[in-house]
Amino acid sequence: MVSTEALLQGMRDPVIRRWAVEVIGQGARGLARLVSDGQAGGVVDDELDPTGAALVLIAALDSLVLYRLVDDALDLAPVRSALHQMFEPRRGPT
Repeated sequence: MVSTEALLQGMRDPVIRRWAVEVIGQGARGLARLVSDGQAGGVVDDELDPTGAALVLIAALDSLVLYRLVDDALDLAPVRSALHQMFEPRRGPT
């Protein structure tokens, strides 16, 4: 994960910006591969765009980190629960 401070510095420093883009890109590509693997295994919806899903997840987690920085009492248990529910394998019709 790229720190908030590095992202802010990257707005002014092209070297740090290139580094941050590469680090974020590596993470996004890795998450996109996980989504693609899940699709191939039949546990992730085939219509979900792997790259888009990866970027949404990264953005959500980055925002959560920022929120946690300003609210150290933030309860992360519901977040963990939601992530598990979102990414557990699909079940067939009941």
